[in-house]
Amino acid sequence: MVILRNLRFNGIGTGINGIRFLSGKDLNIENCYVFGFTTNGVDVALNQGNPASVHILNSVFKGNGGVGIRATNAVIPAVQVSVSETAVILDTTGIQATGHSHITVTNEVIQNASSSGLEADSTTGDAIITIDRSDISSNVNGATTGGGGFIITADTKYAFNSGTAFSGGSIFSFGTNRVHNNGSVGTTNPLTQQ
Repeated sequence: MVILRNLRFNGIGTGINGIRFLSGKDLNIENCYVFGFTTNGVDVALNQGNPASVHILNSVFKGNGGVGIRATNAVIPAVQVSVSETAVILDTTGIQATGHSHITVTNEVIQNASSSGLEADSTTGDAIITIDRSDISSNVNGATTGGGGFIITADTKYAFNSGTAFSGGSIFSFGTNRVHNNGSVGTTNPLTQQ
């Protein structure tokens, strides 16, 4: 287990990635500030058949040239990523799930992404983002899926995104989201609350 707590990572505009997780069992990022990198704030780029998890709590990812928080595993099983009480601001993409990754997001602020606040895209069919009680505002697009990516959303605000709030065919909503003042709404697939 690796724990990064109460740290500032400054890319000064030339650093490539803030935090990289290339192998291991568990990474914990707590109360950290990651900013100014040319690529990703957190880059989870595994190639392992052993289960792995990442927990990000009460941190800020700001002004990174790529993705604020990105996760993938080249093989199964899917890496499990939990993000809570965190802000992702002014990155190209806020949070991205690609092949073999499951990301759970709660109480999050994702703003001012020059592409999408959330993106799930994979040829493997198992890039999944579940988001609850969050704010996805002032990005180009709110939530975007492609390929085998899925986004499941509830109790989240999608507002002032200049493009589309929901883009792609695999976005599922419990109908408790607040969607207003976007360039267009787009479409979601309804889910029944239980």
